[in-house]
Amino acid sequence: MSEQKIKKPAAVISVAIQKGGSAKTTLAVNLAAELGSQGYNVLVIDVDPQANASAHISVAHPSTLSKNASTLFRGNLEEIMASIQVETNPGFENVHLIPGSLELDQSVEESLRNHSPRPYEEMRRRIGLLREAYDVIIIDTPPSLRLLTGNALAASTHYIVPIETSSQYPLYGVADLVAYIERIKESINPDLVNIGVLISRHDERRRACKAILETVQEKIGNILPVIIHAGAKVGDASIARVPIRKMEKDGRVAKDFADLATFLINTLGLEKSDESGNA
Repeated sequence: MSEQKIKKPAAVISVAIQKGGSAKTTLAVNLAAELGSQGYNVLVIDVDPQANASAHISVAHPSTLSKNASTLFRGNLEEIMASIQVETNPGFENVHLIPGSLELDQSVEESLRNHSPRPYEEMRRRIGLLREAYDVIIIDTPPSLRLLTGNALAASTHYIVPIETSSQYPLYGVADLVAYIERIKESINPDLVNIGVLISRHDERRRACKAILETVQEKIGNILPVIIHAGAKVGDASIARVPIRKMEKDGRVAKDFADLATFLINTLGLEKSDESGNA
């Protein structure tokens, strides 16, 4: 009888950039949907108080849910499991969600600052069991360099920095982000791996986009080989609360996310729970 292979714990990928409007949530939800469509069991953790990823994925609006991502900072196992939403919108098959909430900004940060002996490590202490239940975990972080983002990075195995080339503003403060992540690595999570910079909303026909891409290559480097191009249907998909591949199955942006998923599967060695993708 052959030995049964033990699946390694899930990769935990934080999507981090301190500037809003950087396609951060677009990346998180569409990557999750693409991996789910390929049979991987995916958990999206939304620690952004704006809860845009949650509104996109969840059948129920996040404001109506009694349990949310606050359980990962101060809850027990039972409360954490109760916060997982398994009913998701069309196109998010095999994707579960721990939703975001304004509570994260209003009380969790204050509680971490005032009452936790290790305020950057509360999420890290609680995420271990979730890594056994899923194939990949994707964390959508707030557009800030505060305790919620720090906890997400401290709990992650990998991170991606999305930078859109349709605006120069996401470039502002990237040096601060890099320095912040280095402090997290030095003090808490030395094994945190930088997957790279994901270029998004890119239009190679526009001179400004080309110039910003060149600046990113010069100042940051480590750009992923997959680029997410600009597309009119991305906004429509967000409004409809479906992944982009449901709006334009054979479209360019849908293919970009499929290519990104394939790249991450191969690069990170992602493993399915079983051939059917069921836990």
